[in-house]
Amino acid sequence: MKGVYKFFGTHVHNSIEMVVCYRGEMSYSINDVKGTFKAGQILLTNSFDTHFYEHIEDAGIYIFVFDRSLLDDVLSKENLEFKNIVSLDEDSFAKFLSYIESEYLKLDDYNLLERKAFVLSLFGKLSKYAL
Repeated sequence: MKGVYKFFGTHVHNSIEMVVCYRGEMSYSINDVKGTFKAGQILLTNSFDTHFYEHIEDAGIYIFVFDRSLLDDVLSKENLEFKNIVSLDEDSFAKFLSYIESEYLKLDDYNLLERKAFVLSLFGKLSKYAL
């Protein structure tokens, strides 16, 4: 299939993975459930979800892999997991993407507290859509 790129093949880890699609379309498989997500949507994989995703044509994405310990105090109290596909309204997605773009190049210079604040801010912005 022209224009398809598979990331890492099917894999699993204890981390939480976030794929923010800002252009194009992607396909995914999470725990053998297959689907697509497109610009303006976010793919979330929970700890130990078996998953892979692929570019379809000209997708633009940001990929983040977060150690679960950064979110355990939020998730473990209620035994919560994230929805796998998160759709935001256009304005909310634009603000979310703007936040990512403003911080992305600085992340390597952040100390542990700044990184945790970044992760908690991301998920705070998504909480009403993702839980």
